[in-house]
Amino acid sequence: MARSSASASSVTKKDKRRGKTMWKLSGRLATLVAGFASLHAVNLAWRVALGRKPPATPENPEVTMREAAIWAVLSGAAAQLAKLIVTRRAVDYYIRSTGQLPPGVKASQISPDGITKS
Repeated sequence: MARSSASASSVTKKDKRRGKTMWKLSGRLATLVAGFASLHAVNLAWRVALGRKPPATPENPEVTMREAAIWAVLSGAAAQLAKLIVTRRAVDYYIRSTGQLPPGVKASQISPDGITKS
């Protein structure tokens, strides 16, 4: 009897480790996909708006500071937004699959009525 409960406990630990590993891998994959997609979207938007290629190396002194700064803000914001969207979708899928938050994601500190919990 004690043996079966010990093996059930080890299976649970193994499942938790596997779930945590899969969550980490999916997070890294989501970051790569989001980065790739946002880079292409910003490149396309730059070409459409200005009619030329975006700066390949904004650090180059031949690129104006204004253009380099605009490129940095646009590409950084797009990358973070894409990562947020992809990660939120992954969290939603994880919750639907397991019924709980993924490892490392903490419950919200804001209640449904908008009041911060202490």
